[in-house]
Amino acid sequence: MEKKLIYFGIILAILLLLVGFGIGNFYGKMSAEKVWQGKLAEKEKEIEWWKSQLEMFCPPLPEEIYSVSGKITKTEDKTIWMEAQIRVNQFPLPGGKEIEKREIKVNVTDETKIVKIEIPEIPLFHQKGHSKKFF
Repeated sequence: MEKKLIYFGIILAILLLLVGFGIGNFYGKMSAEKVWQGKLAEKEKEIEWWKSQLEMFCPPLPEEIYSVSGKITKTEDKTIWMEAQIRVNQFPLPGGKEIEKREIKVNVTDETKIVKIEIPEIPLFHQKGHSKKFF
């Protein structure tokens, strides 16, 4: 009878330890998550502050674009689809990644002006076997 009581006490103590470790682990993770969330919020505020300081030199991108140039890919009723290089980030990025080639939709109204610009080829001048290009 005493052995059963000792075994029962040992098993009960092990179970209580396991439950205690589980509860401690759960609360530890929750408190660590709160700490990281606080640090993340602090860093996000710092990033926003730096962005506000940089906006003096790099203004935000406009909501609407009123002038664009590119290659027309498709036309519909009062819409033109064109491939154009547009700025996608207000801050300069390495390798010119702030400018991307995208297909954009242009809404045509009565006030829309469409101008076709052609760049003429520059003729080559030949002089006794030598060719020179003038730019």
